Amino acid sequence: MSKTQSFSEFIHQVGIIDSTMTAAAELAKNGAAHGMTVLAEGQLAGRGRRGKNWFAPRDGGVWMTTILRPESANGENETPPIQQISLVAGASLLSCLSEHVGDNLGLKWPNDVVHRESERKVAGILVEALGLGDASPVVLVGIGVNLKAAAALDLPADITDRYIGLAEIGKSDSTQNAADVLEPAMIAKEIVDRLSEDYEDWRQNGLARTHEVWRKADILRGRLVEIDADPVAAAGDATGTGNGCGNVSVAGFVGVALGLAPDGELRLADLDGAEGDQLVQSGEVRALD
Repeated sequence: MSKTQSFSEFIHQVGIIDSTMTAAAELAKNGAAHGMTVLAEGQLAGRGRRGKNWFAPRDGGVWMTTILRPESANGENETPPIQQISLVAGASLLSCLSEHVGDNLGLKWPNDVVHRESERKVAGILVEALGLGDASPVVLVGIGVNLKAAAALDLPADITDRYIGLAEIGKSDSTQNAADVLEPAMIAKEIVDRLSEDYEDWRQNGLARTHEVWRKADILRGRLVEIDADPVAAAGDATGTGNGCGNVSVAGFVGVALGLAPDGELRLADLDGAEGDQLVQSGEVRALD
């Protein structure tokens, strides 16, 4: 497909499967086109970040993975900046879902879409790369969106106190919730339409549009946070960048969140008075207030 075609023209709908990430990876290895999306009715082994499971019941939400074959604006394949693609996907997903529930949603770095009031996660994103260093690397963007209300589902005990579905969140300017309009296939089409547009904008113009969304939606900005580092990315992350900033990937590091750096890292103010911002490139971050 053309890089400018909408991804929604290439949605491959399936029934209940183990994981859309696994299915999409297999399709990609067999030559599936850029923008191909696997949309499942449900997942038996849905995957979240850092090996966590994602509850994905049949018709309970949007469970999908989109295949990207990144290339630079001049048409050359290059190592994909996975962190930036993750941020673009998060901002794109928030923009799409906000059409249904108004400004009740926010973004939690790196790409969680959360209910502002409760800070429960409504939607999550998992980004993985295949064939890094090959001539044609592939990036898989897995998206899970909880649609149904908790009362309509048989929730596992370990998520009952943190689950929320989009149907439980009403628009800020209305007392009517969105339960009667949240059909998974329809929402999936809206998501991939928006993602294809935002991905192409990022490919041509960088993170400008993404930064604009994040400035308005960032729920961590100005708050005291703690890093739960990603051990895979920790090695070598303690070096300076030469611009008055340092990269940190140390579990337990505490600082004040300052928003996104130009390339998408999370900026932190060091409580110990270190000069310059500290930059978090990967991992999980939790608010301490």
